[in-house]
Amino acid sequence: MRLLFYVGYQSEPFNKSLVESGLGLGGSEIAVSYIAHELVNWGYQVSVAGAVKPEHYGGVRWLETETLHRDYKDQFDIIIAVNYIHAAVEFKDWHARKIFWAHNTDYHPWYQGQALEDSQQYLDWFDLFIC
Repeated sequence: MRLLFYVGYQSEPFNKSLVESGLGLGGSEIAVSYIAHELVNWGYQVSVAGAVKPEHYGGVRWLETETLHRDYKDQFDIIIAVNYIHAAVEFKDWHARKIFWAHNTDYHPWYQGQALEDSQQYLDWFDLFIC
């Protein structure tokens, strides 16, 4: 099973190496890095993409968004969007199950620097929600 965690935008790109260094990252970023690593241990192929620093660490592939769209379209069985509702637009034409993980108390309604109008409509585009 091929899984993609899409983490959207960050003020500073991150990856597992930065998480391990103890730098002050948010809870969502830390949770994604640890869950991704554990899923690899269970036999899944896992990638994390968005505003990240590219690397391979512990079997997890970390991809910048541009690289993801250029080289990996339709190569995932499940896309897990973390906090950013714009993933519904970002991956609209991708053939994968789509899960929205609201790790925070609310989702982020931004896409390419603009607030999505009526962003709640995009919730219908996901197959499953995790809160």
